[in-house]
Amino acid sequence: MKTNVTRRRTIALAAAALAAPAVARAQTKHRWRIQGFVPMNFPVMGEFAKWGEALARKTNGAIEIEALPIGAVVPVTDTLDAMRSGVLTGHFSGAPYFAGKDPAFAVMGDTLAAYEDAAQRNRWFDEGGGLALARKLYGRFGAYFIANIYTPEEWLPSKRPLTKLEDLKGMKIRAPQGTVSELFRRAGAGVVVLPTPEVFNALESGVIDATDGAWIAFNDTLGLHKVAKYEIYARHSMGTTDVSVSQRAWGALGADLQQTVEAELRAFSKHVQEMYAKEDAEAVKRVQAQGVQLIRWEAAEYDKIREHLFAMWRDMSAQSPAAKEMVDSHLAFMRKLGIKTPSA
Repeated sequence: MKTNVTRRRTIALAAAALAAPAVARAQTKHRWRIQGFVPMNFPVMGEFAKWGEALARKTNGAIEIEALPIGAVVPVTDTLDAMRSGVLTGHFSGAPYFAGKDPAFAVMGDTLAAYEDAAQRNRWFDEGGGLALARKLYGRFGAYFIANIYTPEEWLPSKRPLTKLEDLKGMKIRAPQGTVSELFRRAGAGVVVLPTPEVFNALESGVIDATDGAWIAFNDTLGLHKVAKYEIYARHSMGTTDVSVSQRAWGALGADLQQTVEAELRAFSKHVQEMYAKEDAEAVKRVQAQGVQLIRWEAAEYDKIREHLFAMWRDMSAQSPAAKEMVDSHLAFMRKLGIKTPSA
């Protein structure tokens, strides 16, 4: 009888020991600090914070996200380094900020007028191999590119009416470093590099005549239409944004949680696409009531920008194997879509 009791106790202890790791895994909490590319009072960051709260509920608290505004921990250009060092878990930001690390970031980060619109460009990630290339590039810097997040085509707030690329000659335009600033230089404009918070004062004081802006609602949130009475749709910029985390943080998740996060980010991307469309429709009415004139360029002007882009891509392809791989991928997908590209 005593032997049976001992045997049962031994079996129970062994079962408990086997179950312990599973229980520990189930109780693991993943607390992510993710820094964004805009202040928290911008709608897209508010929606991202809500997305994080919803993800926590969906995962029964397994993943908790602290959404931080631009510059809260490190400058926007340093988030990749901060992920690698562990200062941040991840970012909701974009590849253009890291063009100095490899020209491939510039190629991926802003396709200018290569595609007809941002939705078509985003198909490159899912249908043209862009997602795999993005993960390969970010992986070199210790980060995991989870998903691209929809960002609309950008507009150009200006103090003067602009109807063609040649009109940029002699103007002083604020722009970040990368393909956009290079486009303006090739068009004969003087480029001024300024952080976003300084743009309004620079426009008002005449330091700049125009600025590389974002979508109309974003530009209006910055108050730019008080001094810039022209909004130019030139397809001069189609920037990308993404949510990425350190490879350590991503690897710490089980496959089920990884699939959940990726699926939820894809849903978030669709949600913000709808949000941007609604915001811009409302903003268009609002700024036109303020006397702002919206100017859309003719297709021939977009073609000129595309030719400049192709020349930039040739230069960047010669500077980096990753950039060449990214350029070749874009060109192949553009041909698949029927968009005219340079001869191979």
